[in-house]
Amino acid sequence: MEGFSDEDYEKPFFRNHSHVGKKEPFVLSPAGETPVVQIPATINRYLRDYQREGVQFLYRQYEAGMGAILGDDMGLGKTVQVISFLSAVLGRTGTREDITNFKKKRQDSPDDHEEKQQVFLIVSPASVLYNWLDELETWGHFRVGKYHGDPSLRDEVLTRAEAGRLDIVITTYETLRRNLNEVNSVRFDWSAVIVDECHKIKEKKAKITEAMGQLRVRRRVGLTGTILQNNLMEMWCVLNWANPGCLGDDKDFRAKFVQPIEEGQKMNSTKRQLAEARRKAKMLSNLRKKWFIRRTKKIIADQLPTKEEQVVFCKLSDFQQTCYQSVLESEDVQLVLHQNDPCDCNSGLRQRECCHETNKEGELVKQLMFSYLSVLLKVSNHVALLLPEMQGSKKALKRTQRVCDVVFSKHPHFVRLAREAAFRTLSDPKYCGKMQVCISGKKMF
Repeated sequence: MEGFSDEDYEKPFFRNHSHVGKKEPFVLSPAGETPVVQIPATINRYLRDYQREGVQFLYRQYEAGMGAILGDDMGLGKTVQVISFLSAVLGRTGTREDITNFKKKRQDSPDDHEEKQQVFLIVSPASVLYNWLDELETWGHFRVGKYHGDPSLRDEVLTRAEAGRLDIVITTYETLRRNLNEVNSVRFDWSAVIVDECHKIKEKKAKITEAMGQLRVRRRVGLTGTILQNNLMEMWCVLNWANPGCLGDDKDFRAKFVQPIEEGQKMNSTKRQLAEARRKAKMLSNLRKKWFIRRTKKIIADQLPTKEEQVVFCKLSDFQQTCYQSVLESEDVQLVLHQNDPCDCNSGLRQRECCHETNKEGELVKQLMFSYLSVLLKVSNHVALLLPEMQGSKKALKRTQRVCDVVFSKHPHFVRLAREAAFRTLSDPKYCGKMQVCISGKKMF
């Protein structure tokens, strides 16, 4: 630690952040209660008011031993709110003091922490697992274990957690489902489970829903940016996972809320049914507020920074231009381009009304235009988008294959690369003008 200043250990620390408030902690625990539970000053100065309210909600539910659903719009910082909450309940300061405390705990016996041990489990889709790890590293000093991948390394993570050497264990939905018994067999109680994109557990009989319901943990926190109120049974499933039995079982909920609300939504509903539906919807909304909080960008627009949009025009790469020209020169597109020209049989009619009403496949020329506009749009975005997927109608798949035969007849290497080294090919600026602009912009910053 010698040679480093206090600022070097401060987390988070952003030199040019757009929103910086006073550097002071935000107290969550009631006045006079000890120990004081607070969002550390290092984090609090970067939070907006609605985010502090979100952390207060999470802490209030946590202290009451209840579950919670944080349903803010995407982009409003649900991850940061969770990390702020974790920092508070774990007593973090975001300073050198955290590192000192870690070293002290390493020297203590594991038995010294058995009663007061706090370990949180985070479950996320595999696609955002490393984003969580990055955000935890950025926003605070945490001892984090990744329970994913190599079985021997997974076992080591649980062993370290049992020994009081970890604060947070992070895993994925699928890893948890496959290793539920191991996660449930640890010699401590998880302080809480935090589930990202919890709308994935919206179906009662789904395997992942069953696995999440069997997880041995008292407090359950879910994060979702997807609106749940469009399907009441899906909303029940998520809320019932967070707080089992809070809205009764599924049959009771359907009879008490779903049926009367759906009856009132019918075109031929009576005034009595409509009034009852509104009453039940209001009752459900008030009940939901006990466990569910949702803020939209529209509601908190006054707290958000002004959005600045910049449009960058990207030229097609040479490869894209070649492919684009190949599409334009294809027989179908030529039929579309010349459909209003006089027919070459000298009948006096337009081509699409005479000898060229359809292409060789029997498709009407006048119906091809929008299909090929879509093809040209794909080429403009990335040529790899032309590669056929096993979806859609047989006619659409056949047309796609026909286009690919025309475009890639001169570039067979691209098809091979797109399949064997997909990520590298997709990000290669040779094949995409947008990537050329992105790379140029990266050099600027």
